[in-house]
Amino acid sequence: MKEEKAVVYKTDRNYFYNDFQKAKWLILLFGYGLFERKRLEKKLDSMQYRVYNTKITSGRPGDANYLEIPFNELKSVQLKQSVEHKNHNIADLIFESETGIIIEFLGLKEAKELESVFALVIEKENKRRKLAQKAKGEYENIQPGGLEELNNLVGMWQQGMISDEDYYREEAKLRKK
Repeated sequence: MKEEKAVVYKTDRNYFYNDFQKAKWLILLFGYGLFERKRLEKKLDSMQYRVYNTKITSGRPGDANYLEIPFNELKSVQLKQSVEHKNHNIADLIFESETGIIIEFLGLKEAKELESVFALVIEKENKRRKLAQKAKGEYENIQPGGLEELNNLVGMWQQGMISDEDYYREEAKLRKK
């Protein structure tokens, strides 16, 4: 099976700006800062988020911190930006699913654009659900074998072979009481 491609977003280095500055001073003073800087680099490399055609993920599959939210379960997306992060033009995106899963994309440069894209995804998915529910409700009450008859009835009505009144009367007969 062909693996689905993803767009990868990474946390910007400036997300840990103060921590890197502190590590720089610790290098000058004690040499301990080298270890702290290496730890920060490793943490920064692990902070990757993937957006697929049908889902978003955080972490690596199989890891304890791996999270995944399919688009059809997205409930909300929220942009958060602290004053410090505003100075570096980065922000966080918080995604919440209908099942309560929360994924945070931390320290992104493209956060505002990504938020607007996911707001559209959520809006479109909500519209799709409403239409699916409406379509399901329209055909729930039709008698067995009635869909074919209804299809023929609609065809005759659209071609002008029967009047509106006749169509609605016959349609009502096809639906269960």
